[in-house]
Amino acid sequence: DVAPSRGLGDVYKRQVFYGAIVMSNDFGKRFTEARKKARYSISDIAKRLGVSVQSVYGWEQGSTPKAGRMNDLASLFEVPVEWLAFGEGSPCAKCAEDGSWSVPMLKVEASAGFGMIADFESIVKLIQLDQAWVARECPGVTRGALSVVTVDGDSMEPTYHDKDLLLVDTSVRAIRGEGFYVIGFDGRLYVKRVQPIPGNKLLVISDNTGYKTFTVDLSDESTQFIVCGRVVYSWTGSRR
Repeated sequence: DVAPSRGLGDVYKRQVFYGAIVMSNDFGKRFTEARKKARYSISDIAKRLGVSVQSVYGWEQGSTPKAGRMNDLASLFEVPVEWLAFGEGSPCAKCAEDGSWSVPMLKVEASAGFGMIADFESIVKLIQLDQAWVARECPGVTRGALSVVTVDGDSMEPTYHDKDLLLVDTSVRAIRGEGFYVIGFDGRLYVKRVQPIPGNKLLVISDNTGYKTFTVDLSDESTQFIVCGRVVYSWTGSRR
């Protein structure tokens, strides 16, 4: 991978990047809620993560795990790491009794044009997806990290059009080869084709040839670049 994921560290960076604030002090309550909904005992979690029972008891009482462990817990419980760590959003990507999977649609228009500052945390509604469909069409995704965002603009045509809906795996925090990603760059949010190139750099490509490709230098510490997720599916939305 280019720019190996920093796990929850990326989430902290994104909080600062988009102007959000600090971790909620109710982690123990969220941890207990997620653990019980996932039907794991304290000893189950200790065995699965290779930690002591005392450590898990500590989390239940509100002690904060390290960044990498927080990501492990979010994946185990299949909840968004932002909710588990910060109390932001909702633990709403979960399985319903009818076998469907509730995925949050975020109040985000990922620009396929010149970019826009966006609130990547606000949930508009829940979208029900069939589990079998997710497994068939989007193999290997982290279901608890799936979100839906809306395309804004025409720079990704003919691949994506204005108002198309994108299913995004927000657990992907690094560029894993060429693909379509939702990225934050210099305070703006984009959906683009991203291609790693030598020199720890990325080409950020618009499929519409009327827009210029630009390069991101990941070795430049002043570069404000984050990966918000990888696009794993798209639907045609209403046009303006």
